[in-house]
Amino acid sequence: MTNTVQTKISFPLYLLQIATSSLILFIFSLYVWLLQINYDKSIAGYKKALFFSLIIFGAGFSYDYAKKILFLKQETFRKFGKNLFESAIQIIAICLLAAASITFTSMSFVILGQVFYVATLGWTLLVVNSLIRVIETASNG
Repeated sequence: MTNTVQTKISFPLYLLQIATSSLILFIFSLYVWLLQINYDKSIAGYKKALFFSLIIFGAGFSYDYAKKILFLKQETFRKFGKNLFESAIQIIAICLLAAASITFTSMSFVILGQVFYVATLGWTLLVVNSLIRVIETASNG
């Protein structure tokens, strides 16, 4: 007699998983497309090799990461989604801090602009740690 564990699959959560995977694939495919547009055959030397390797890396990364998200267990996907949402909020915070820095600097409030710039750099460390948690959650699933 075999012991099989039946897991309940939530259809709406599975649709969200498909949508998240598709969005990740779209974002990285857009990255590859933009690199391909800027890839000029007349570029010589290391720049040509760097552009080509970035294109290959982006294409492989987009497919592998989207596939990994698509096949996560639903319990793991819930953790992944929570961590990804927190990271997205922190990225929005960085964009707002950077916008404040640019605005205050252009309005001749240079010191205040630099304070926001330093805050933006500091917040970047939090975002990197948050994104590392997202990737670890997906990798362990």
